[in-house]
Amino acid sequence: MSPRSSQQLARMREETREKILGTALQLFARRGFHGASIGEIARQAGLSKGLAYHYFESKQAILEAIIEEGFAEIERMMTVALDVEDPHQKLVVLLERTFAVTEQDSEFWRVFTGLILQPDIWEGFQQRFMKFFEGVIGSFVDLFASLGFEDPRAEALLFAATLDGIMLHFILDQPEYPLEQVKNGLIRRYQKR
Repeated sequence: MSPRSSQQLARMREETREKILGTALQLFARRGFHGASIGEIARQAGLSKGLAYHYFESKQAILEAIIEEGFAEIERMMTVALDVEDPHQKLVVLLERTFAVTEQDSEFWRVFTGLILQPDIWEGFQQRFMKFFEGVIGSFVDLFASLGFEDPRAEALLFAATLDGIMLHFILDQPEYPLEQVKNGLIRRYQKR
């Protein structure tokens, strides 16, 4: 058997890291952050506890990596949507991608929503989240200004709150929540403008 190449080893490391994060996300979504231990995460991932600690120094570090990956996904989604020139089409693409990510990554949103409601955990993420949130709101303000809204910041905040509420209802009532209908209704509402 020939030794593994550095590319193969890097791929194996990334796969192991992703396995830990994916397993932790599932456990955090089902049991909450405090309801899962790093030992259980490792066991469910089919790894030793020591190997899990080799990749992440703590359960908090795992959670931070999950949150950062979630933020990165949102940033990718926003970049694609905001690259569209026509502001009406930009809004449609933004809503289409937002709803797709919500449906695809519902476990992440369940964990994230749970974190916001736990002050002991939220404290560690609040500053990072608020910086991220202001960037998103800034993009929304620019969008609503280009659509001719009288108060683009107020509309951006209302839009963000609407998306948050839809996401919460989807998480609480999945799979019964009519996500596609709600998305289409929101698109129609803004297209009427």
